[in-house]
Parts: sequence; C-alpha cells; structure tokens
Amino acid sequence: MTKKTHTLCGLALGAILLLPAAGSPQASNSMLIVHMADGSSLPLQSWSLSYEYQAWKQGTAPGFTQPVRRNAALLWVGKKAFPIAGSGVEIQYRVYERQVEVDGQMQKGQGAVVTALVLSVEGKRAELKPEPPAKEFLMPGESAKGLTVQARSLDVRGETLTGTKRDFCVMSYTALVECSAVAANRIVRLEIQR
Repeated sequence: MTKKTHTLCGLALGAILLLPAAGSPQASNSMLIVHMADGSSLPLQSWSLSYEYQAWKQGTAPGFTQPVRRNAALLWVGKKAFPIAGSGVEIQYRVYERQVEVDGQMQKGQGAVVTALVLSVEGKRAELKPEPPAKEFLMPGESAKGLTVQARSLDVRGETLTGTKRDFCVMSYTALVECSAVAANRIVRLEIQR
C-alpha cells in the first residue's frame, strides 16, 4: 500500500465516524449527481447506495431464495467501508462487443464490466478493485451465522428534484445480474455535493 493510499484510507476511516451506521436505511441529505457515459447527468436527493444480495442455508439451493437489499451511505469494497459523502467515485469499465437479442433477432450490441472504482477525497485519488462487499456488511451480527451470502449488485437509488424515484445499476457482482451497457444508462461517476 502506498503512502498516498494510506493517507486516503485514513481520511476515509476518519469520516466514517461522521456518517450514520453502515446499514442505516436512512437516505442521505446531500445531493448526488449521477454522471452517465453519454455525457448526461441527473441530480438525486434522498439517495442511498443499495446492495442487493441473497442468503441461503448451507445445503439449500440459492435459486429458491429471494434477493434482498441493504442500503448504506458507504461504499463497501471487500472488507473495507469508504464514505463517499463530500467525495466522488469514478467507475471505470471495459466495454466489449457481444450478441444481444432484440425482438427475437440476434444483433451486435455492447457489454460492460467494471474494472476499477476510483475514490476521490479532498483531491486525493485511490483506485479500488471492484470486489463484492463482505458478508458482515450485508448481514451484520449473528443473523448470517450458518448462511451463505452472495452479493448480486450495487445500485444507486434516490429521487429526482421533481420527486420521481429512480434506481440505477452501478455494477454487478455475479453473472445473474447484468447492468446496462448503454451509454445513457451506464454510470461513470457519482459526485456527492454537500
């Protein structure tokens, strides 16, 4: 870990103490600007990061469990939690061509895979590997004991200035969930304003 990354992690850990509990369902009071790959942007209020996951007892098929969500104001990457209030998150992709079905016909289309998350805090940048959040974040405490927990996706949820509820897929942690590769729906940056 470089000195720059140590400093950024120190800032991030210090700021965690100022945020609501990691699993708090309360939405953030700050404004979130969602920037899309096509150059458009959308401000969201009452926003949260929403982690979709499945949990099942060992020996049970995961296909019989319903996905559930856990909302947070923190970016969970592996076993680390990063506050994003007052900062920005850049989402980097590898975009590739693939065959997609449109009206029963196979056509050329695009797919996109997140390759890195770049967290910017007070002018300092740290590149993070897009790892699924640890089981302890998704199901804290004893509730996860004896369960297999699998993260499915990270979404951003909030309301537009006119009160319309919006939900955007940021990235997928499994092949069972696919976020849109279309530039108008693909988030490239989350910018939090105080």
